[in-house]
Amino acid sequence: MRYTPRPMPRASDHRNPRPAVLFGLLLAALIGSAACLAIVHLRMDRTDSREFSFLRWNLVLAWFPVAIAVALSVAERLRAPLPLLVILGAGWIAFLPNAPYLASDLVHLGTTWVNVPIWFDAAMFGTFAVTGLLLGYISVFLVHSMVARRLGQATAWAVTLAAWALSSGGIYLGRVLRYNSWDAFIRPRAVITDFLEPIQHPASEPTAALLLATMAACLIAGYLFFFASIRAAERRLGRAVTSSRFPVPR
Repeated sequence: MRYTPRPMPRASDHRNPRPAVLFGLLLAALIGSAACLAIVHLRMDRTDSREFSFLRWNLVLAWFPVAIAVALSVAERLRAPLPLLVILGAGWIAFLPNAPYLASDLVHLGTTWVNVPIWFDAAMFGTFAVTGLLLGYISVFLVHSMVARRLGQATAWAVTLAAWALSSGGIYLGRVLRYNSWDAFIRPRAVITDFLEPIQHPASEPTAALLLATMAACLIAGYLFFFASIRAAERRLGRAVTSSRFPVPR
């Protein structure tokens, strides 16, 4: 008797990330975070300097959007009331810039006052940057999947692109104007005004406008590559599972 495999669902039908893929992503982020902490502690131990100890706190903040995205996904699955989803969504968008913000810490490369090889600091900042971007992409991917499940792919992509555009503004506000995530709740008017200034008047703020556009383009391009890679991994995993469940006898 010949078994005919059931048709495998298309990748577009999977609006939820496969548990195995999600587990792998979170494991990679944990390994990256452990590497970040190990290398910064090694630097502090060998140089007896705490000049870059702030990177540890920045890493903790980079995990906030992932935690909130998980909470948001769980709340949506449990059919939590809309006000709770709105609060979680606002918190997520406020803390999301903290993840890719780690990449902006590369501006500190070469500014040390202790005798450390430049390659060591480049490896340290690079590890933090890659881990921060990975955390940001995981967070957005979770929210993207949730919105797609509830409102469709078109809305999900609109939310995703808007989130990355706002994240570029958050990085600008934090790196250049020295705001932090809490200011979005404590001083929302000032944050919004300073964020919109280079957008509304790009001629008067050409550097800021170019910086915002460049960061948004890089974040979106990186996410598109990440999204395509995850969907390809899910398709391969789906084919492997289907083949194992429905072997064709020789």
